[in-house]
Amino acid sequence: MHSSSGLTYTEIKENDYYDIPYTALMSKDIDNLFAAGRNISCDHYALASLRVMGTAFVSGQGAGVLASQYSLQGTINYPDVANVLKSQNVLL
Repeated sequence: MHSSSGLTYTEIKENDYYDIPYTALMSKDIDNLFAAGRNISCDHYALASLRVMGTAFVSGQGAGVLASQYSLQGTINYPDVANVLKSQNVLL
């Protein structure tokens, strides 16, 4: 985490993870707008790890699947999104 006093690094425990809720990839005010990577909706603590390349890649993939489903169905059904991501070998 970057701050005016320097850099703080906190490691996630081995074999542990955190979730990125799909709602963090959806615009609050615009129905068909999805964002990922550094544009994700979160606080500055979460952004400290979300802005790294690997997490940005996978959140982009998730946002793409969400946008695709919304485009085809006009709604978001999380189990369907999860199934598509699993078929693409994304760890959920």
